[in-house]
Amino acid sequence: MFTIFLPIHIIVAILLILIVLLQQSKGGGLSPVLGGGQSVFGARGAASFLTKMTAVLAVLFMITSIILAISPRFRTSMGGIEDQLKKDLIPTETAPQIPEGTKIPPAPEGGGE
Repeated sequence: MFTIFLPIHIIVAILLILIVLLQQSKGGGLSPVLGGGQSVFGARGAASFLTKMTAVLAVLFMITSIILAISPRFRTSMGGIEDQLKKDLIPTETAPQIPEGTKIPPAPEGGGE
């Protein structure tokens, strides 16, 4: 599921960025640079179309984000990065246990140097 939704998520994110940049703001946006959308849709039609597309892409982006965030919880057979790290760990020796009642001498004043 992760491999299906990741490319979809990336495509939706790129399209969302482009649609937001195409919208005309007070500064004009990028629509004049890319040929403007008003010649095709008319003055009001472009704003309405781009607004609807932004809303649709934003909802798709949120849905794919939630799916990608939840999907690793259900991937038990494949394992994750944590399993790989645990497998590659080299076992280390543990420090010997000090029996109770043993007096530990205080550290030297000079820091042991």
